[in-house]
Amino acid sequence: MDLIRDLFNPTDVQNILSVPTSMSGGFDTPYWMGESHGFYTVKSGYRIAAGCRDRGGVRVWAGVWDFDILPKVPCNPLCVFCGVEPETMVHLFANCPFAKACWREVDLGWRLGDVASIEEWVEEMWDELPRTMIEMVVVVCWALWEARNNRVWNMHAVDSKSLVMHANIYVNNWRVARQQNIVSR
Repeated sequence: MDLIRDLFNPTDVQNILSVPTSMSGGFDTPYWMGESHGFYTVKSGYRIAAGCRDRGGVRVWAGVWDFDILPKVPCNPLCVFCGVEPETMVHLFANCPFAKACWREVDLGWRLGDVASIEEWVEEMWDELPRTMIEMVVVVCWALWEARNNRVWNMHAVDSKSLVMHANIYVNNWRVARQQNIVSR
């Protein structure tokens, strides 16, 4: 929670921390209740968001996909940076050659091998890295996600050096602003 408080303004912190982790009040799990296989799909998300239900075995929402109003976005499962591997969290943030180039820009001595899972990667960083470096990792991951979306939606590409430079500027500006806020109190 301290990290959330450090990265976001008080209003956003309150909003983030007020998000319930489980609608049923039970333990939070990575299982998506909207599909029998447990994985999220856009279709099931629409169904739940729109409150659509089956009527006598006929899905009310099925016709929506046939409307000729908005273009459907093609969903390419391959990474937008390398175009070779499926885009998973672990690939996008750690194993993609572009992500690895970004991590080398963060620290030239950082030779990141292949990561098996995001959970293990984060846990290892949490145990091994100083807080300032963890803050940088969080911002670089955010910048990777933003760069990914800019490539998908705006066809705008960025190189690893620029991505890390902007992330570094953001982190440094945040630290200065936070320090000024502490001093002005």
